[in-house]
Amino acid sequence: MGDAATVRLASGAEVVGHVRLIGARVDPQTGLVRVRLALPVRPDIRPGGFAQADFASNSRAVLTVPEAAVRYGASGATVQTLDRRNAVRSRPVRVGRRGGGYVELTSGPPPGTRVVLGGGAFVLDGDVVRPTLGSGR
Repeated sequence: MGDAATVRLASGAEVVGHVRLIGARVDPQTGLVRVRLALPVRPDIRPGGFAQADFASNSRAVLTVPEAAVRYGASGATVQTLDRRNAVRSRPVRVGRRGGGYVELTSGPPPGTRVVLGGGAFVLDGDVVRPTLGSGR
């Protein structure tokens, strides 16, 4: 709510509005959702008129790992990482948002660090493993 949107009117004029309401349902066929914008009062903006809106993105790059890579224990969340020798090391992490099978890491290993996905319950710190590549997403 409150995010900026640039609205292009049928006349070609552009105005800036702000998100006032986001609909609760997504149309399953089109993937569209209703959004209401607060717009300035202008003679060329009328109820029922059509326009095109571009929404400012508040997105940012984040580090994610597959949900299966995160282990939860008494001391918190961890991921098992691999060093250059393919030795396993548990590293504490803080998790953020989740979605699409992935978990955001708000703190933890740096980007590009390899993590253990399968068999993590049977792998201990210091074990040397033979990794196979995952999807790399």
